[in-house]
Amino acid sequence: MIIGIDANWLIYENAGIGKYSYFLIREILRQDKKNRYVLFANFIRHYKKRRQILLDLIKESKNKKCEIYISKIPSAWRDALSQTNVPIQWIYRKKVDLYFSSYFSGIFNNGFNKQIVVIYDLVFVHHWEHAGKKLSAYYLKRSIDAVEHCQKIIAISRSTQNDIEQSLGVDESKITIAYPGVDRGLFKKQAQAKCQIILDKYHIVKPYLLSVCTLEPRKNLE
Repeated sequence: MIIGIDANWLIYENAGIGKYSYFLIREILRQDKKNRYVLFANFIRHYKKRRQILLDLIKESKNKKCEIYISKIPSAWRDALSQTNVPIQWIYRKKVDLYFSSYFSGIFNNGFNKQIVVIYDLVFVHHWEHAGKKLSAYYLKRSIDAVEHCQKIIAISRSTQNDIEQSLGVDESKITIAYPGVDRGLFKKQAQAKCQIILDKYHIVKPYLLSVCTLEPRKNLE
């Protein structure tokens, strides 16, 4: 099987979705040496630098069945074309059996035959004031288009799955929950005594919640 992956977000974004995309793609390439992969991207500026990011990712994963396909068009063009009936093969002239995007903007209305998308949250529905009405309406439309043109949707939590079902009208059978993982090279199980030293140092008592996100209402911390 040939699997195409939208690699744009790991190039353009250094936090959040970008980090998620980078490490997810890296682990997929590390663990699956059976299927063939194509990393799709489109850019004109900083061509050598951005191409090198993809090459380094493949090298780090040690996957010899992965190639890069770069379309030299601006991201704004791709974003606009993805909302029309222009086929995705007009931009990515490569045949794949399955296409995966870690963000709704990577899904074309006239895309590949089998597509998978990740939905993180529907903050633009519940907290539209964060991005404003106009941008929130755009995010909602793109999300609706993405789930309509995908055969499978990955939700990063049960809460997200519930929102997708209720706000986007998607059947439960089309959604799979896949919780974000952690880098085992950075996060390792420690002895209880060592953990207690840190808890005492910062005056942390149970029960507590560790969060690495920004303190905003849209993060559901209240």
